[in-house]
Amino acid sequence: MALNVVSLAAATVVPLVVTAQLSEMDVAFHNGLGILNTGFRGGLNAIQSTPYELYKWPWGTIPRRCHDGAVQDHLCSPYDMEVYDVWFADCHAPWKLCRCKNAPMAAEDAAGRMAQVPVAARQWIRFWSFYNGTLSAGNGGNDITVFGDASNTMSIFLHEVAHSLDSWAMGPEYEGSAFSDRDFWKAVVASDTCVPDDYAKTSYNENYAQVYVTVAYNTQVHSIYTHAVECMASQLAWGQALLGHLVDYQPSAACTRRWSEEDSPRVCMGPKARWLGMCRGVPDPEIEIEEPQPPIATPTPTPTPQPYRDGGVRYAKGMPVGAPVDEIARTEDIRVRRNRADDPAKQRALEEKDAKRWRETLERAGVAKH
Repeated sequence: MALNVVSLAAATVVPLVVTAQLSEMDVAFHNGLGILNTGFRGGLNAIQSTPYELYKWPWGTIPRRCHDGAVQDHLCSPYDMEVYDVWFADCHAPWKLCRCKNAPMAAEDAAGRMAQVPVAARQWIRFWSFYNGTLSAGNGGNDITVFGDASNTMSIFLHEVAHSLDSWAMGPEYEGSAFSDRDFWKAVVASDTCVPDDYAKTSYNENYAQVYVTVAYNTQVHSIYTHAVECMASQLAWGQALLGHLVDYQPSAACTRRWSEEDSPRVCMGPKARWLGMCRGVPDPEIEIEEPQPPIATPTPTPTPQPYRDGGVRYAKGMPVGAPVDEIARTEDIRVRRNRADDPAKQRALEEKDAKRWRETLERAGVAKH
C-alpha cells in the first residue's frame, strides 16, 4: 500500500539542515552495488519474475520514439531496429521493446529483466531500447535505454526505473520534479555518514536510485544489514518506508496506470521500407534518416586539343585525352605520320615517299611539275 509521503515526513523528526557535502561522504559498498546482483539466493538477478509473452513486429515500421532515438544519436539505422510487444500477465497493455540487431543483449534476456521489475514500478516506464556499447543505461522522459550486455546486471534496470519513481511515484505533490532534490531527502542523507557507493555521491538523484537498489535487495533477496550498511541507516529506513511497496513482488498485483504513447505513433522506418510496400497507411517519421546516395556518374570529359609537334592542334577523336599524338593520328595527316619516324634513315624514306605521292597527286590534277 502506498504511503503518503507528506504525512509520513511530517510525523517524523528529520534535521532539515544539510550538514555534509554529498561528494565528501563515505560509501558502504566500495566496489559498487554489482555485488548485490549475485550471491545469496542468486541475488537481484534471481528475484521473482512476472510471466510474459514476446511478439516481434514485422520489419518496416517502428515507434517514433525508438526511430528518433536511433537516428538523432546515431545509435543504429532504423532499418536495423527490431521492435517487440512485451505482454506481461499483470497488465492489459504491452510495453514496447526496441532493439538494434547488433545489441549484445538478446530480446528475450531484455524482456526477462523487464519482467523482474514489479509492476508497481514498471508501470512508470514507457519504452525500453537496447543498443551496442559499453555497459551503461539512462532514463529520459521515462524511456529507458540500455547499452551493452546487462543480462547479468539486474541492478541497472532497478536503478533506471527508480529515476521515474523519483519524479512521479512519490505522490501528487512531487509529480514532475525529483523528490530527491527536496530538502527532506537531502536531510535524510545528511543524517548518515555514508551513501551506498561512489556513484551515489554524484547527485541526490543517483543516491536515491542506488538506495532503491538496496531496498530491492532487502525486500526480495535478504537482509541488506548482512552487509556493513549501518552508516546509511536513515537512507535505508526511509527508503524502505517510501519505496518498499514499489519493489515488492505481489502475485496478484496489476498495473493501475500507463503512460500515453500518442506522441510516439508507429512510423515508417524509411524510404526503403516504403518502396518495399511495408508502410501502407503509416506516416513517415519527422526526423529523416540520411539515406546513402548512389555515386554520381562522372561525365566523360570533352576532348581537349592535342598539339602537333609542328605547332598545330588536333582533337583526340575518340582516343583518351592525353594520348600520344602519334597514336591519335596513326592514319591521318602525313605531316603527323612523318613525325612517327625516330630513325633518320626511315625519316628520309618517309619524306621521299610523301614527295612521290605529292607529285602523283599533282599530275592527276593536271598541275605542271616543277
